Amino acid sequence: MKLVKFVFLGLLTTIVTVGFISRTVWSEEEAVLYIEPSSFLGTTYKPGINITFYVKVTNVTNLKSLAFNLNYSQEVLRPILAVNLEMPKNIETSLWGGHPGYLWFNLSYKTPITTDVPLALVNVTLLVHDRGETIIDLQDTVLLDGGGAFILHMAMNGYFNNFNPYDLDRDGRVDVSDVAIVGAAFGSYEGHPRWNPIADVDGDGQVTIIDMALVAEHFGEY
Repeated sequence: MKLVKFVFLGLLTTIVTVGFISRTVWSEEEAVLYIEPSSFLGTTYKPGINITFYVKVTNVTNLKSLAFNLNYSQEVLRPILAVNLEMPKNIETSLWGGHPGYLWFNLSYKTPITTDVPLALVNVTLLVHDRGETIIDLQDTVLLDGGGAFILHMAMNGYFNNFNPYDLDRDGRVDVSDVAIVGAAFGSYEGHPRWNPIADVDGDGQVTIIDMALVAEHFGEY
């Protein structure tokens, strides 16, 4: 029986791949290759700190080798060449490399992997370079079994966003321009000529003094 799942990360739609084919529907019997944690959200992820995530697999049988790429915005995240392969004693061949904004991996195992619980394959550490948002795009994924046959699977991306939610123009600081955005839409509501959903900070469908107060309360923050 097919199980339909939908994954939402704000306005981000998770891209699901089977080999090189994008899908949004999959069965519960399929293997899953994914990033964990799936998201890094909030202003605590300041420029200058590191983030670490794992590429994991679950619900897979007889996984002999795999290849995948990771893409992300180099304006937001930067590589620091901290890549660690999990289960090193079982690694048969390991090739990986890349450049700012892109990493590629090609791995094979001495003993094929069978697991129905999450298993870490790789962990990657990146440097937070600036405020911003980016998909950590797990793409061009290929999983092969011990006989060289393709393993049907899905792949799930990660997401990074360290913008301050009150930095409405996303220039890196809550300042007078953000107050001006609320002011320009003040008194408006959905369908009104001056309606701006960005200015509706509390999400109640109208721009009121509460939205202005929320931005003012965080004035000067990064």
